[in-house]
Amino acid sequence: MLYLKTQEKGIECNQVVMQSSINYYAPVDDTIVATCHSPDPATLEEFFTRFKSTGRAKISLQSQIDCKGKKAVVFEGQYALLENTSR
Repeated sequence: MLYLKTQEKGIECNQVVMQSSINYYAPVDDTIVATCHSPDPATLEEFFTRFKSTGRAKISLQSQIDCKGKKAVVFEGQYALLENTSR
């Protein structure tokens, strides 16, 4: 999700997962549906404003994988954008 948002804004940067956790609730043995909801617009705007002013910003996101209509996996991560200084 974060990668797509940076692409929409034309931002070239380094993206890293600073911290993460994953919980497994059911087997993943069939077709999956993976979902990561975007934070509310105000949170995203604050995040990108911080990145533009400081060259770095962090945000927490949660993704979920459903299989056979049931929650199977939840991934939570704190992501960071870092200014790309290798240009």
